[in-house]
Amino acid sequence: MNEQIKEKIAELVYEATRMEAEWSNRRIVPEPWQYRDEAFRTQFINIVHQYMEKGIPTPEEAHDSWMKKYFEMGWVYGEVRDAEKKTHPDLVPYNELPQDEKDKDAIFLAFVWLGKQILDLPMPDLDCTVGELIELVKDCPIEYSLSSRRKGTKSK
Repeated sequence: MNEQIKEKIAELVYEATRMEAEWSNRRIVPEPWQYRDEAFRTQFINIVHQYMEKGIPTPEEAHDSWMKKYFEMGWVYGEVRDAEKKTHPDLVPYNELPQDEKDKDAIFLAFVWLGKQILDLPMPDLDCTVGELIELVKDCPIEYSLSSRRKGTKSK
């Protein structure tokens, strides 16, 4: 995969995940891609490419990898996410995350998986119908369940 495609896929995965967080009123919605620093964008491009090439990890494995990269970039735990101070409340073990953050990890992985599926389509099939894309998404192996949330309530 050439570098330009690799970067564009990572940006699309990032923005799709960010917009889902915004639309779902999640407690943390990161800034748009163009406002992220170069170190973040580089590591994000690399991790998306790695997941697409070597396989999709579990949400817990992805979170552990994310924490490691954030610590390497100088971030620390903090009760409030602050990009300037590099503090983040999700720099905790996966089992200590609130359910909405676990859900966000699974959604991110589903977007990576979908990007890989689209890239694997033969070129003529890139003109597939919406119905064909929906069928493709139904095969997504990422576990995502809202069963732990009650209908009509929001996570904090």
